[in-house]
Amino acid sequence: MKSPSRLQIEQLQSQIENELRAGNHQHIKQIFAGLEIKKLPREGLLPLASLANRAKCPYVALKILSNCIRADTSVAASTATPMELAEYGNSLHKIGSHQEAHRILLGLDPSVHQNIRRTQAFSFIYLWDYESAGELLRLYLQTVETGSVDWWLGNVNLLASLLSCGKYSECGQLVEKLEFLIQESDIQQRHPLLVANFFEQVAQLHFYDHNFTKARMQTERAAAILLHRESIYHLLIQKWKNIIDLFDGKISAHSWFEFRKKAADVGHWETIRECDLYFALYMKDSLALSRLFLASANGFYRAKIQRLAPKAWAPLESVVWPDSNSDRVPLNFLRSNESGQRMSLEDQTGLLRLFKVLSSDLYSPWHLGSLFSSLYPDEYFDPFRSPNRVHQLIRRLRVRLASMHGNVEIVENSSTYFLDFGSRGGLTLNLESQVPTGKYHLLLLKLMGSTSQPVSVEMAAKVLQCPPTQASRVLRWGVDNGKVIKTGQGRATVYILRSA
Repeated sequence: MKSPSRLQIEQLQSQIENELRAGNHQHIKQIFAGLEIKKLPREGLLPLASLANRAKCPYVALKILSNCIRADTSVAASTATPMELAEYGNSLHKIGSHQEAHRILLGLDPSVHQNIRRTQAFSFIYLWDYESAGELLRLYLQTVETGSVDWWLGNVNLLASLLSCGKYSECGQLVEKLEFLIQESDIQQRHPLLVANFFEQVAQLHFYDHNFTKARMQTERAAAILLHRESIYHLLIQKWKNIIDLFDGKISAHSWFEFRKKAADVGHWETIRECDLYFALYMKDSLALSRLFLASANGFYRAKIQRLAPKAWAPLESVVWPDSNSDRVPLNFLRSNESGQRMSLEDQTGLLRLFKVLSSDLYSPWHLGSLFSSLYPDEYFDPFRSPNRVHQLIRRLRVRLASMHGNVEIVENSSTYFLDFGSRGGLTLNLESQVPTGKYHLLLLKLMGSTSQPVSVEMAAKVLQCPPTQASRVLRWGVDNGKVIKTGQGRATVYILRSA
């Protein structure tokens, strides 16, 4: 079969655009399923990949762009354009492969297109590194027209970043400026979701200032804007209204947990995490805070817990997940069980690593991409082969868990995976076993103490007196955690050290 002509590609794009407007996502999936991706002409790759992402088909987008980005080699060696790489990175973020996406996006030159810097900022937001996101958003806002949609989008996300970092004074100044411009422009009529998001964040600012009346008024303003619109923002606005009412003594425990159940029913796992955080803070429940801390893998979220918790609080060394019910029989990989048998998966290649990944964050289900990047941090995600490698490991772990402990299962839901402990299963979470990156952090500190200049992998290996492969992992860890900026490509790649 011949490659589609330019006219055929344009007709295909138009068809998918029409289906998107009509909300026919299932039909779009059928259209993509019938595509011979390997025969698509180069000029059609980027627009079709972008449409696939808009249609919530990121794996299709990755397969389309694999025509110009080889997953089995360094992305730097590909012939892809910066915008193709940006779309590829966005696709990786959507499947949960955040570290690889982040490395690709930070390697792009912002001077090529003004939106690349915004994309890089959003990449930091995916990692919950709001400090770094805020820095890039400030630079981005210098390049866009004041009052444009891009300007509003940048400012609303900057406000979210400042809130997440606890920079409330700067938030107040930004809010004052944006509220005035909302009154003087038609932005609310043109982009109501954006303005509703803004008012929800203003509510958060008043909440942290303990002005619950003003905070509640802002949630009502946000809700009024979305009154006749279907949006996930309704759930987020209700979440903050409930948090405000909780601390103001205006919500019952029954209503609180009913809302938490509603969030679980729609699969909004980060809302559940936030519900548990603010309820534990309200109840001053040290055990619940520790359970949340140990069940949340992201270091930036853990920093948020520590910032909001009482000053004297510190996570407990060990807790049982999902609760302290005495009927539970928890797995503990640091100790032997009652019969003296070591609860270990170490004799099964890859299984212990997969279990540790699945149990490192017990709130949000794991996408295949996030599992792959956590299991194989030195490899590139291949949309054709990588999913099968993870599936095979999951199948083996399921069999192993069934043979050693009947109360823990790996559950699949909409192509995501999580551990289910039922009514009697459990897991002992140990602070000691959750510091695999501590070594990398110490090595990075040593490197920063030796030089303030940009370094290559070879230079870092010489300073740290370690093999280049280990130096590469240290620098990559620094990039993924916002402490190092990667620039250049191929042999010209260097790493700019920020702060540890």
